[in-house]
Amino acid sequence: MDMRASLLMLATAVGAGLGQPGFLSAQIRIDGQVIDNANLEPIVGVEVRVSTARGHRLGTVFTNDQGVFSFTVTEDGGYVFNASRVGYQRTETPILWTDGFQVYEVEIRLDPKAVLLAPIEVLARSRRYESPILEGFRERLRAGFGHYLTLEDIRRIRPSRVSDLLSNVPGVQLQSSGAGLQRVVTMRRDCRAEIFVDGMLLTPDIGGATAGPGFTVDDAVSSGSVLGIEVYRGLSTVPAEFLTPRARCGVVVIWTRRSGD
Repeated sequence: MDMRASLLMLATAVGAGLGQPGFLSAQIRIDGQVIDNANLEPIVGVEVRVSTARGHRLGTVFTNDQGVFSFTVTEDGGYVFNASRVGYQRTETPILWTDGFQVYEVEIRLDPKAVLLAPIEVLARSRRYESPILEGFRERLRAGFGHYLTLEDIRRIRPSRVSDLLSNVPGVQLQSSGAGLQRVVTMRRDCRAEIFVDGMLLTPDIGGATAGPGFTVDDAVSSGSVLGIEVYRGLSTVPAEFLTPRARCGVVVIWTRRSGD
């Protein structure tokens, strides 16, 4: 075996990668097996410590009777595995960089006599599953005809209500409704914006721009479920799939975790 080969990657894609970093949160699973470098047999009871490339420890797992372990991380980045067991040389692997795939299969080798130069090998990886519904969001985001909030923006703002996400969007106004606790989204005076959630029109046909309280965006969606938001102020910028007779008042399109299932 060539002990100098540091990382061998074998990829099998089963879905498209993200168009925008940080948009869709998804768990990344790393399945591994620890084997004896001398006889290629699995090693039971190996302690595998997982850390970030910066040295922040994420957790510890132990191999089962097949020498297998599994660990889940929540975002792409660099990860290091420190494997140890009585009778073997402690091994710290090179950094494993995840890059848009959801499942990684790795092999870690321990040697009872010497420190290996290349103790980890990626056997396979598969693409993170992407919802075709969200592909349209990513395409429109790249085109840039509206105003967009990605999951990265939402995490930075940390809103308590969905309307908080819209409060700083240029041209969007939030008007109090009812007892003042509800906030109606408008982009023109006395003209409610159309609200779509996961591609479905939320705002009902109430017969007029100001007739009745109707629904507000905070009534329908919790801030913790939002993956992305599209805002279109002018009729000329509204995509065809969101055109309605009242789209002249502006359109807000919200995508939630349900659309990413």
